[in-house]
Amino acid sequence: MSNGSIWIVYIIKSQVTEKLYTGITNDLEKRLVAHNNGTGAKFTRSGRPWVLVYREPVEDKSSALKRELKIKSLTRTQKLTLIQARTLPQPVPPAPSTSDDPPERPVPASEPS
Repeated sequence: MSNGSIWIVYIIKSQVTEKLYTGITNDLEKRLVAHNNGTGAKFTRSGRPWVLVYREPVEDKSSALKRELKIKSLTRTQKLTLIQARTLPQPVPPAPSTSDDPPERPVPASEPS
């Protein structure tokens, strides 16, 4: 039975020790604050600050628990691969123009060459 809340499986990484922690929550922001205040899981009381490196929304708590168990059974290398696969590349801003010339106008296909 669902209470309508969205459950999230997440991985956080210690910025001090580089350790990874996997957990579930239905309030990710509150849970991250708890981990960084030392009131989250015992494992995360040291190694603060922790940063979110992966999140995966799931249907319900039961699905979240099953997915958490699956992720926890992965090796560190497999977890890092999972994290990398879900990381979207950051957009690269266009390089500033160094030329005073106006950009070339593309020739439309309908104009004769």
